[in-house]
Amino acid sequence: MSKEVLTELRHRKEVYKTWKQGQVTQQEYRAPVQSWRDGVKKAKARLELNLERNVKGNNKGFCKCINSKRNTREYAGLLLNGQGSW
Repeated sequence: MSKEVLTELRHRKEVYKTWKQGQVTQQEYRAPVQSWRDGVKKAKARLELNLERNVKGNNKGFCKCINSKRNTREYAGLLLNGQGSW
């Protein structure tokens, strides 16, 4: 991630601490959180775009990214009906 996103993350953590102590309102807390989320989304999109562009030269990185997205959960857990029985 870029330096700007990391500084926003640090700021978000500081604002969260002050919000939990009651020194900051929820609206003041939400603004840095939203900007941080946007920054992370843009960083991920930029990373994927660079992987796609350099697929011929960086085949391992591209395959690793694609295979990590294909992983699924093997165990779904207990399936119960509305009454709580099998």
